[in-house]
Amino acid sequence: MIKQKTSSLLLIFSFLLCFSFPLYAQLSLQTQQILIPKKVYIGDTAELRCSFNSDLDLFKSLNKNEIISLSADGFTEALNTEDYELKKIDFYTTNTNFYTLSITFVPWKTGTISLPAYNVVNAFCSAAKVQNKSSSSLIITLEEINIVSITKQNAITRPKESLLPLLIPGTTYKIYALLILFIILIIGAIEVIVKHQKLSTFIKNQKLLRRYRKNQKQTIKALTRLESSENSDKEIAEEIQKLMRKYLSVRFDSSFINCVSSQIIENFTKVTSGLASEKNAEALEEIAAVFVRTDFIRYSHNSYGKTKARFNEGEKIRVLEGLIANIIKIESPEVQNV
Repeated sequence: MIKQKTSSLLLIFSFLLCFSFPLYAQLSLQTQQILIPKKVYIGDTAELRCSFNSDLDLFKSLNKNEIISLSADGFTEALNTEDYELKKIDFYTTNTNFYTLSITFVPWKTGTISLPAYNVVNAFCSAAKVQNKSSSSLIITLEEINIVSITKQNAITRPKESLLPLLIPGTTYKIYALLILFIILIIGAIEVIVKHQKLSTFIKNQKLLRRYRKNQKQTIKALTRLESSENSDKEIAEEIQKLMRKYLSVRFDSSFINCVSSQIIENFTKVTSGLASEKNAEALEEIAAVFVRTDFIRYSHNSYGKTKARFNEGEKIRVLEGLIANIIKIESPEVQNV
């Protein structure tokens, strides 16, 4: 009787054990969970590593250090995307029967964050494209994660005053280099402007000197031709005044065309502001004397309308040569006594 009861109890126990094995396989898996880094702030990228032991043949195909990316479909509940952002889920092994589930995420709120439980077997079968022949199911219950608040940790009750921007290392030298370069560019620009002004003045002076040389050359050439001219003394006197008036107007940049002979010296003094050199003053006095002499030859008449005054013998040559000498004297540079 006792043996019959014992056999019945063993049979019932074996029956219950066989039917309860699948239920046992679906129980939550105990894991060792580590948060990296230990303190996570809003916006940081964090990793939750869940390590566990399992002798399921399903995972035997996974090579050592081989990483398989799993999908978010393995979570048993919907994710709360307002509290965190899921980046990736990795599954790998570093030792026999020892596996790690790595969940990388970014929190968007302080306080406690809860991730849903994760069905490793279903996610692995989906990623590795294998069949779960044993119908086993390993579910990892993820621990709550605490997201640290910087203000609470540092006991900040009110915003701090704004600070001056910090310089990146090495920026100071770059700023100094830019300032030096800027100063060099300014100095260079000023030097270019000054040189440009000097160059403009130099070009202007060269043009003026060429004009003076041309004026001198043309006047001397015309006076030289008068030496052999067969025109009357009156006509030669008129030509002399015409040439000299033109020469003086160009040389001193003032009109001597309509100036009467008695005002030649006065006009010259006004143009030079009384600062003409002694050499030039003597030359202009001799030129003015020629104007007076040629006026006398031009306008002196007798009662019969014939010209009374004439150049004396050799005077015309002396007058023309004297004018040429005075022109050369005016154009020659000043010699300073040392």
